[in-house]
Amino acid sequence: MLSARNDQVLTGITVLLLISIVWVLKSSIPSYINELRILLNTGSVREGECIIYNGIPMKVESLNYYSKLTNPVLPGLELRLTLAELAKYVSRPTR
Repeated sequence: MLSARNDQVLTGITVLLLISIVWVLKSSIPSYINELRILLNTGSVREGECIIYNGIPMKVESLNYYSKLTNPVLPGLELRLTLAELAKYVSRPTR
């Protein structure tokens, strides 16, 4: 539409805007894909397995945007972590 009206300034601004959007998405898309893999229970952390969080073994009860972690030995200890924070860990099966 802009080239049909022969408006080169708006065409240049539009091209710069599109290039900047692609540049931002290039660096953020891999982290979103990693979080999506965790949410679908196929990533490095899986539901029902354990992670070591600050030296304390925690069981991953549920995976959502705010995932629920509990410690079976300490019943009062319950944490909520975001997927971005949980993506830094690797879970192991419980015994």
